[in-house]
Amino acid sequence: MNFIVPLIITDQMKSSLFGMTTYETKSNQITIYLNKKRFKESLDYMIDDVIPHEYAHAIMFKFGEFSNKNAGHTLQWQKVCRSLEGLRCDRFVNHKDILIDKTKLFY
Repeated sequence: MNFIVPLIITDQMKSSLFGMTTYETKSNQITIYLNKKRFKESLDYMIDDVIPHEYAHAIMFKFGEFSNKNAGHTLQWQKVCRSLEGLRCDRFVNHKDILIDKTKLFY
């Protein structure tokens, strides 16, 4: 499979969101957005979990799978996420899995 999916890292997302994949029906465009603030807090979690999670949504959109079941986190989606080597292909973020790697603040 070969298709282009823009990956946008933004500081405009709610802090509760780590990432989001969108599909624009008019232009048939799939876009992945990642939360810049969350990258600063937990780089490993973003790379190991969030990116495969969002790319799995992109692939599902590409194949026309727009299920609302479990907010798009179907068994097929989980298989795709695992095939992308996502470490944890759960429905949502498990905050117990996140290690905060913030840089030290000035004291």
